[in-house]
Amino acid sequence: MGILVTGFSYYGRYMFNPSEEVVRAIDGSTIGGLRVRGVVLPVSLRRAIDLLEKVLYERDYRMVLATGLNPRISKLIVELATVNVAHFEGLDEDKRRATLMYLDRSEVEALATRLPVERIYSRCVERLNLPITFSVAIGTYLCNAAGYMVTRYAKMRRIPGGFVHLPPHTDLAMRLGLGNYRPLREIIEAIRCIIEVSLEQRKNNAED
Repeated sequence: MGILVTGFSYYGRYMFNPSEEVVRAIDGSTIGGLRVRGVVLPVSLRRAIDLLEKVLYERDYRMVLATGLNPRISKLIVELATVNVAHFEGLDEDKRRATLMYLDRSEVEALATRLPVERIYSRCVERLNLPITFSVAIGTYLCNAAGYMVTRYAKMRRIPGGFVHLPPHTDLAMRLGLGNYRPLREIIEAIRCIIEVSLEQRKNNAED
């Protein structure tokens, strides 16, 4: 009974993926008295779905959080919603694309994040000045697929869960000449804050 945090492996020209490095950094650590299980997903829609389906239902988690890289942002983005459709014209790691592939029932369905966004803003942004913002621009690629699956699980189990996009970290930005980046330690600190606040919210709800 712990916390599941997922990220994605490197892909294309992004030879470092901060979501993979965050997951590896916090795997096995303890946050809010719960052990973190970190899982790195392949950049393959089918294999990522299969692996995530397996790890989600082999344990009884108290929080689930999926993360992924968005190379164009400069702050972590808590995505406010996900949708049960995979649709992308580019190829994934297995040289496959998805055309209106439903992840669940055969109709478009959006799920609101199960993360306590107001508390995250109050604690992590206003009080600790961490680089976190909020959006509904998750897209319909692999990040959305992982986000939808963990949010659906969180909704069924009535626990915190959702998806967070990560900016490039320093190493990746230096390799690619990007101007938008954050130090990895700052990204990890922000993810830990999101998890801590979410677990506190869950505990408060259980006590009400």
